Amino acid sequence: MNTGQLRILLISFLFLIIFQNASAQCECTDCPIVIPNNGTESSFLDISGATNNTLGQGGQELCLLCINLTYDAIEELDMVLIAPSGDEVDLMINTGISVNDNITFEICFVPCNQSADPDPGFPAIFDTDAGYLPNETYDGVYYPADGCFEDLTGSVNGEWELEMTDNVFLDNGELLDWYLVFTDDSGIGCANAGECANSVSCLADGGQLSGPAFITE
Repeated sequence: MNTGQLRILLISFLFLIIFQNASAQCECTDCPIVIPNNGTESSFLDISGATNNTLGQGGQELCLLCINLTYDAIEELDMVLIAPSGDEVDLMINTGISVNDNITFEICFVPCNQSADPDPGFPAIFDTDAGYLPNETYDGVYYPADGCFEDLTGSVNGEWELEMTDNVFLDNGELLDWYLVFTDDSGIGCANAGECANSVSCLADGGQLSGPAFITE
C-alpha cells in the first residue's frame, strides 16, 4: 500500500468515526435501562455541534422524541424530558395502579402545533389511564401529557435527560431506546433526522389551492 492509499484509508476511517459519533449523540447510548419499581432512573443524551443552537429561534425546535418502552404498569409511570436549560415537559403522568400489563410502546411525541396521530381510539394527548391493553404494542404519535416542546428554551447543545419514575412497588419497566430529532439538524448529524425532514408533522402547512383545474394540451 502506497502513501496515497494509506492517507485515503486514514481519512475514511476518521470520517466514519466522526459520523458514527454524530449519529449516536441523538440516540440512547445507555439503553436498555430498567426503571425500578417505586424508584427513579434517568437516561442522558449529550448533544454538541448544533450550529442553529437556540430553541425557539431561527426555526429551531425539538421536532420529535421517540421511545421504545416496555412496561408492566404504565399507569404508575412519570416520564419527564429535561432540556439543557432545565426546562421540562411531562411526556407521561402517573394516574393509578396496574399489574402485569406487559405493554410495549414504540411511540413518538411531537410539538403541540403539529399533527398527532395517536393509536386508534386513544386521545392525542398521552394519558397513562387511557386504557392501553395488556400484551399489546402501540406505535402512535402523541402530544406530551403536560406542556409542549415549543415551551423549551435555551441551547440545543448540552445534556438532555429523560427522567422516569415508577410510583408504586412491584411492577416495573424497561426503556429499550429513545432519540431526539430537531427541525434544523445542521452540525448534529443525527441518524433519524430524516423522520422530521420528511414528515408532515414538522413541515409548514401551505394550505390548499382552490379554483379551476389546470388543463394542459
